This record gives sequence, structure tokens and C-alpha cells, in this order.
Amino acid sequence: MLTEIKKEKKDFEVKEGDILIVDLGETKEKGIQGGERPVLVYSNNKNNKYSPSIEVITITSQMKALHLPINVVLETYETGLPVRSVAQVNQKEVISKEKIKYKIGELKSQYKRDKIVDAIMIQNPIIYESITRRIKRKYNNYNKSINTTFLQPSM
Repeated sequence: MLTEIKKEKKDFEVKEGDILIVDLGETKEKGIQGGERPVLVYSNNKNNKYSPSIEVITITSQMKALHLPINVVLETYETGLPVRSVAQVNQKEVISKEKIKYKIGELKSQYKRDKIVDAIMIQNPIIYESITRRIKRKYNNYNKSINTTFLQPSM
């Protein structure tokens, strides 16, 4: 399967949204991804430029558990992957850049990027709750400033 993929050697800058082939090493643990496989980079570009490690989400071609909101289907035309695949948001990892074999594409679809963000928030409720609180706080402050502006007596 990997021989069918357009390979881009390691002389590139890792960016958020890149799809890479990495070597996650061997694992005997059930439910943990290992071996040489595709991943989606989700760490920010400043981290990706200066840190020796990146945050990734594993990708599989096994179309299981699609009903779970933490799995996001990735079509071939959206990614550069040779087959329809699934980003497994519950399989996030921090890896060394030394594990990168090559780049095969990037996730360009803003809709799918948003689906990944939604899945991350579902998988990590603390993020969702924090963002929701902040939005409510800003919205309430905005409404208060508008209301007080309009309530000022006219002269």
C-alpha cells in the first residue's frame, strides 16, 4: 500500500494538517496503534518548527466504529492517502520528529479540519467546557456593553 503513495522526503517543514508516514514502533498492547503508519499532524506550526516533537492523530484504513464521533472519515481526494481512511482522534500521540519517514499529503478540507476539532473536543470535554465558558463570558460582556450604550439618555 505505501508504495502507491507519492513520497515526499524529510526535507520539508512539518505543518499542522500534514499527513505523514511515521514509525510508531512495535506494540503488543490491544487498541494502541504501532508500526509504520499514516498520521495527521495537529500540533501548531510554531511548535512544529521549533520543537523536536509533534502531536499527531493516527490514521487507519480499517473502517470500524464509524458511528463514534471521535472517528473522522478522510476521503482519498482530501488527503493524498491511497484509500479511504479514518482519523482516530482517541489515538493522539506526541512523537519525535525522528520517527517521520516521509510526507504524503495534507488535509486541506476546512470542513474535515472542523470535524477533527469537534472530535478533539468530544474526546477532551475539558477543552469543550473551557471554550464554551469563554464564549458565553465574551457574549455576555458584549451584550452588557451594547445594552449600556443603548440605555444612555440622549441629549
